[in-house]
Amino acid sequence: MSKYSSIDTCFDDQDALVEALKADGFQPLLATDQVAGDPLTGYQGDKRKDRAHVIIPRQQIGGASNDIGFRRGTDGTFRAVISEFDKGCGRDDQWLGKIRQRFVEAKQMKAWKAAGYTEFERTETAAGVSVKAKIPTQHMPAQQQQSVGFRRT
Repeated sequence: MSKYSSIDTCFDDQDALVEALKADGFQPLLATDQVAGDPLTGYQGDKRKDRAHVIIPRQQIGGASNDIGFRRGTDGTFRAVISEFDKGCGRDDQWLGKIRQRFVEAKQMKAWKAAGYTEFERTETAAGVSVKAKIPTQHMPAQQQQSVGFRRT
């Protein structure tokens, strides 16, 4: 039985965390008990004492894997709950760094959408990801909203 350990993260928005995990190819589940969290499942199908609010089921990770969870703390941030086995199989700090990058992008997109932005351009290069938003008409300065042109007389 592989022991779970808890890792601090900067994840403070459940929706953005779920979007980041989806962007990495997972279909995370939300705990039915959003107060205490649901128990995580070990590789043998056993329920563990470790609980989480956002769960990646073990079947989505690998054959001998355990569930991976994210438990919400009293301050609103999530702690990753990952077994020692799964850390050794690539779900380590480097993987969490990739999820963090996707989380930041998802959180920013959520904020832009709430502000009325609807058109985005996402570019991925070796140096990283760049996301640009087109300014919505209601946010454009008045001089840019007017049509620009000229008239010959």
